[in-house]
Amino acid sequence: MGAQKEAEVAIGGNRDSDSIEASDASMPEAYTAPLHRKLKSRHIQMIAIGGIIGPGLFVGSSNALHIAGPA
Repeated sequence: MGAQKEAEVAIGGNRDSDSIEASDASMPEAYTAPLHRKLKSRHIQMIAIGGIIGPGLFVGSSNALHIAGPA
């Protein structure tokens, strides 16, 4: 059995290649394609740092917004 066929069986596809259900025909290609890890450690670290800096700026600007009041 080929790797693609094994992937289809693993996600609930049919073992019999002659019968194709409507749900199998409309399934996006992403479900049958193999996945690759492309994010490296430094990318994850930058996402984490951005996740901290963004809310920090938002909370830090709250005092200025409080003093300025509504527009």
